[in-house]
Amino acid sequence: MSEQYSAIPTAQQILEAELLLCKAKKATKASKLSVKKPMLNEEKKENKRPMASRVERDVKVENRKQDNDCICWADIVNHHLTDSLLTKIEDSFKYQKVFGFNVGDIEVKSGDLNIIKVCCILVPLLFPNHPLSVEKLAHSIKSHITYVLSPKKSFEDSKSEDDLPSSPSHALVPVATQTPVPILKALVHSTSSPAISDTPKLSDKNKHPFKYMQEVYDNLQAKTKIEHEEMQIKAQMELEKLQQEHELKVLDKQLELAHIQAGVH
Repeated sequence: MSEQYSAIPTAQQILEAELLLCKAKKATKASKLSVKKPMLNEEKKENKRPMASRVERDVKVENRKQDNDCICWADIVNHHLTDSLLTKIEDSFKYQKVFGFNVGDIEVKSGDLNIIKVCCILVPLLFPNHPLSVEKLAHSIKSHITYVLSPKKSFEDSKSEDDLPSSPSHALVPVATQTPVPILKALVHSTSSPAISDTPKLSDKNKHPFKYMQEVYDNLQAKTKIEHEEMQIKAQMELEKLQQEHELKVLDKQLELAHIQAGVH
């Protein structure tokens, strides 16, 4: 009997055996995975196209940016370029139609013109004898005018100046940092009807675009000054009201103290 019972494994021996079995299974599974992975990686490498390096991609992106921004439109010496660009678009119904302006009931046939073709036509007019290629200058004009017209939808849907998209690091429109909203509203709706309130009509051909912009700025400055004065008057009235309330409270306290002192004596 003692020999039979001694042949039965103890609980500790059973646990050790299970642990060894579990380790053996894990080792077998790991060895299978290690064999399969290199094969999969080799197949992927064979079928995969050579990928452009990150540096090459960054260089291409930077080159595109340089093509679009080869002219510093924000520079004060280049403000006349935006003036000339707007004038040339304003003077041509074909150009207005290509850039998306409302030309009213006038029948305009722009033919096969598109934005980039118009920009190419404008290059020698704006940049005579410029060392850069026509293609680069045309893309710079396109990028510039596209930004000028970009807030079109938000202006049609909202009258709030808070809805204006934030301008990029380089201002593209002269005095845009001062009064962008009225200027861009009038640019977008230059030939639309009815005219936007508080902005003169850009369709007046006798007005130079810069004079028009200055007029808009002066109007806004005058309006802002009036609003500022009204706010000052309102604030002064509120201050006087608070001062009167404070004085009344002080008088009440003095009367209350006088009654208490009279009662004591």
